[in-house]
Amino acid sequence: FLVPPAAMTAWAAWQAPYAERPVPGGSAALQAVGDGVWMIAGGWNVMVVRQADGLVVVEAPQSAGYSVKILALLAQSFPSVPVKALVTTTDSLWHFAGIRTYVAHGIPIYALGLTVPDLQRFIAAPHTFDPDELSRKPVKAKWRAISGPTTLGAGPNRLVIYPIGGQ
Repeated sequence: FLVPPAAMTAWAAWQAPYAERPVPGGSAALQAVGDGVWMIAGGWNVMVVRQADGLVVVEAPQSAGYSVKILALLAQSFPSVPVKALVTTTDSLWHFAGIRTYVAHGIPIYALGLTVPDLQRFIAAPHTFDPDELSRKPVKAKWRAISGPTTLGAGPNRLVIYPIGGQ
C-alpha cells in the first residue's frame, strides 16, 4: 500500500531526537494553570511556579537539549528572575533525563532521598560522544534530598514536597 506523504512527514518528525522535539516558543508556551503557576506543554510537560525569590521548575524531562530550551524560554518570559530550584518527582529516566543542564547552571536539585544515588551516577556518567554543558564545564551538583515533608519557598506559592515511596 502507498503511505501518504503527510504520514511519512509525521513519522519523520516523531523519529526526531528528543532534544529536537518541539518546545513552543515565546511566552505563549506558558499556559497559566493558577496564580503564578504555569505549564509548559511540549514533547513532555514541565511545571513552573513563581515565588518571591525565583522560579521553581518541576521535572527535567527528555534530554539536556530539552532542558536548555526550557531554561531559554524561562529567561525570555521572566527576564531577571532566576530559576531557584528543580524538583524531580520520580526515578523514571523520562522525567529527569535533562537534569544535567540544571546542574550545569548551578540550580539546586530537590529529589527523593532514595533516588539521589541513582541521580548522582547519572550526573557523573561521561558524556563524551555528544558533550552537554555539564561535560564542557563540570560543576558539583547541589542536592536537596527529600526524606520528609519539605517546604520550598514562602507565601501563597510555597511548595510542600511530600516523599512518597513505592513508585
